Amino acid sequence: MSVADPALAARYVEARGGKVVVAPTPFAGRGTHALFRDDTGALFGVLKSDTGDPPDRPVTAGEFMWVDPFTRDPVQAAEFYRGLATFKVSVKGAAPEMVRHVLATGGVARASLIALPKDAADPGWLPFVQVDDVAAVVRTATALGGTILLAPRPDRLNGHVAVIADPHGGILGVVNRAEAVKKGGAK
Repeated sequence: MSVADPALAARYVEARGGKVVVAPTPFAGRGTHALFRDDTGALFGVLKSDTGDPPDRPVTAGEFMWVDPFTRDPVQAAEFYRGLATFKVSVKGAAPEMVRHVLATGGVARASLIALPKDAADPGWLPFVQVDDVAAVVRTATALGGTILLAPRPDRLNGHVAVIADPHGGILGVVNRAEAVKKGGAK
């Protein structure tokens, strides 16, 4: 995530029970980055870009468009991230299993904190990539040895979302948000 000062972010993380995994490190032509574990153990990175943040625009196929951090305590995590990157936090959803704490900056939703399933071992982040055809990506992933963790289903964004694992265990969500919205599956 973008921060104004990675060294200040490192102090913030440590003061709130997190850990610095990789101290702020400059990379020529890119900026300064750091890698941390939040106070629940989830790994995440920050960056202060040398060229500044790009303007917000619609996401195109092949670009990351969303992330779901899974955590044991979404309320605690919301407070942690609110202070780190000045996120505005709003709560969405009525049923306890569907409550999401949405993180937004500049009026744009960036992520939603979700309660970690009770049988899950560790907290972590699930990134989603915008794709043109979710079903085609699922077929390709399967053909290349991947595993489908969440198959497209009509009750989830009208079948325009899936979660896959590569043969090495890396997990990624794929979504066609435009099709889901066009068909009335998401707002």
